[in-house]
Amino acid sequence: MIPLQFSLPTTHIIKAVVIIYFCLLAACTPTKQDTSGNEAPSQPVFSPEAAEGTFLADDSLALYFQQFGEGETTVVVPSGMYLAEELKPLAGDYHVICYHQRGRGRSGLPKGPEAAGFEWELKDLEALRKAFELEKMALLGHSYAAGVVALYAQRHPERVSRMVLVGAISPRESPYMAIRTATLQQRADSLDRIRFEQLRLSGAEQKDPLGFCREVRRISLKPMMYDMANYDRFKNDICSFPNENSENLNLQFSYLFSSLGGWDWRELIATIQQPMLLIQGTYDPNPMEGAREWARMAGDAKLLIAQEAGHFPYVEMPDLFFGSVKTFLKGQWPAEAQSVR
Repeated sequence: MIPLQFSLPTTHIIKAVVIIYFCLLAACTPTKQDTSGNEAPSQPVFSPEAAEGTFLADDSLALYFQQFGEGETTVVVPSGMYLAEELKPLAGDYHVICYHQRGRGRSGLPKGPEAAGFEWELKDLEALRKAFELEKMALLGHSYAAGVVALYAQRHPERVSRMVLVGAISPRESPYMAIRTATLQQRADSLDRIRFEQLRLSGAEQKDPLGFCREVRRISLKPMMYDMANYDRFKNDICSFPNENSENLNLQFSYLFSSLGGWDWRELIATIQQPMLLIQGTYDPNPMEGAREWARMAGDAKLLIAQEAGHFPYVEMPDLFFGSVKTFLKGQWPAEAQSVR
């Protein structure tokens, strides 16, 4: 089943979350993958100087990374399968390490739910830090990975200098996930649904998997963007990665959400003291109140609202985004960032 749905029964909440919340971010290619292995094939042996390669997680799963840029500050970024190319403007000022989370992109596939989920996301970030021998790092997380970097910082405060949360997953499941799901359903275009059905019935999945993936991705991201005229600015071709197919994505995100349950991180957030910059587009399907809650509860946080952006301000408002991120990583608050009380 392709992870593009426009109406979902309330009795299938996990399925709804998996399909709508995350898979709208992901590529949708029908190629089935072999999930029996635990390492990404044909990856170079780890070297901290290599432009790309793999490092080993605590369970010896191979996780793929790319690094670029120079600077005294190292910025570590999960979700490299769709962020690495987008964040290249940081290369002139910072050393950036992007990695593909387990089960995603070119990283290894976990063997079952016990080797997947949110706790492993936190462990893998620490495994990367150890592999690169980083005493301290800045973190940048987008969407659900914003939760990963924030809770990592809460758990390892001595390792994190500051963090950027972009289009962050809400700090608690209720009521925000239901609001997000309803927003995406309301924005879904009936003509796009018809186009998707035409593609599916035409056999495009089998005839041209890559082309099918790219067109469905365009349809999928439409409800998450302020202006689709900006879509062609995306640089990462996520469809080209072996694990970015609907079957695997639904599996990996079912693991993730099973591990999260009905999450509520407010007590943990209240203990985070490192500077935190939240960047949220006005058209982001993640409710703005969720971003405000992050900013209210963290010890040293400000919220920057991108007026003409949805879930991808680094693509839709790049001047504002990169200017603000660079200012923040240099130790100052962007002028547009506001305290929330």
